[in-house]
Amino acid sequence: MNGSNRDAIVKGNSFTDISMAGVIFGIQNQSWSYEKGQSNIIIDNNYINNIGTDYKNSLGVVVARVKNLAVTHNSFIHTPYSGLMVGWINLPGTVVNIYNAEIAYNRCEDNLYALNDGAGLYVCGANAMTTNKDVINRIHDNFIKSTGYAKTYNGIYLDMNSSNYKVYNNVIEGFDNVYGPVFNQDHIEDQYTYNNTVCNNFTTIRAVTTTATPDRNIKLIDNKQYIASDELPDDALEIIDAAGQKENYSKVIKNNLTDIKMEVKESHISIPQNGESPDNTVVFTITNNDSKEAKYSLKNTNVLDQTLEMVSSTDELTLKPGKTGTISVRIKSKDKSLKSQLYDIAVAKNNGWEKDYFRVVEVHVTNDIAVVENSSVTLIVITIIGVIVALGIAISVVFLIKKKKFANCNSKLKQN
Repeated sequence: MNGSNRDAIVKGNSFTDISMAGVIFGIQNQSWSYEKGQSNIIIDNNYINNIGTDYKNSLGVVVARVKNLAVTHNSFIHTPYSGLMVGWINLPGTVVNIYNAEIAYNRCEDNLYALNDGAGLYVCGANAMTTNKDVINRIHDNFIKSTGYAKTYNGIYLDMNSSNYKVYNNVIEGFDNVYGPVFNQDHIEDQYTYNNTVCNNFTTIRAVTTTATPDRNIKLIDNKQYIASDELPDDALEIIDAAGQKENYSKVIKNNLTDIKMEVKESHISIPQNGESPDNTVVFTITNNDSKEAKYSLKNTNVLDQTLEMVSSTDELTLKPGKTGTISVRIKSKDKSLKSQLYDIAVAKNNGWEKDYFRVVEVHVTNDIAVVENSSVTLIVITIIGVIVALGIAISVVFLIKKKKFANCNSKLKQN
């Protein structure tokens, strides 16, 4: 939706398996006025899954400069770039960028599977003068979960002079990015964020941190870090349960004909030459929501790389309507080392439908040579070694016996 959008509501929709973004409000540019600018926009209870199938720079929802915005109870699932982007480049000043925005009760999972430098929830641009310390916008009670791309993006990213935000009561799970699960831009001097408060959030793996100087007024208050998801307290679990579409919209919003959940044990793995990663390095849980039987398979989409090979637990998974099954994956290397390779996988259905998973794991192949396990060759080698060892022991024993007898004979000769 282009132009001066006003009093617009996008509610109770399903945006799935489309080539570009789910919803776009406005154009990203430097101009905004109260007379022609966007205002009073509500985006509520929408299901956005597997958008950007052709254009990998697509986002789930994009909202340019706006006054009065509510983005609530939406699900942003499997997006090649950020789940939600709000705002645009804006230096500190009095011109409206984002004013009176509430981003709340959303669920973001499996975002940025193709691109970096984004987040499940990404906001950018200044919203007031640096002297104005009022809370203008709020980001709260959202659930953001990383999958296989943990070290490549953030849960919530305040970028390009983002200001006057209060970020609170969010659960951010599984992010191992060095910049932390909530990132206030502090690396590019003319884009530093300011006057933001980040408080009472729940994170796993890493804590919420910042290198912001006091004059930027970035406050981190009572954020809680946990090692693993199963340690999250009841307060965090309640936030997770309430995120996404409301219960009374579950029948209105259409499910995908295929639901997929990907789990990755380690985002970065090292294996020796001619070796394999552990079983269940990557696990795809697939549910067939179609009205007819379907068959699913996995394929490696790193078409130019011949160093790694994917080994699936099954060549084809057949599922009747309503049934769920899993396909697990391990990665096998060939006879050369590899500094680093981001491994891509696609889930394919027998009707031609596919779902891309880029950069699932980063694989490093060391200079070590793997010992082949559970093979006849290994068994033969071990047997030969065993025989040689046994023969050596037998020869040694015979030699010792003869040596002892020879010593006894010499002793008797001396006595005579």
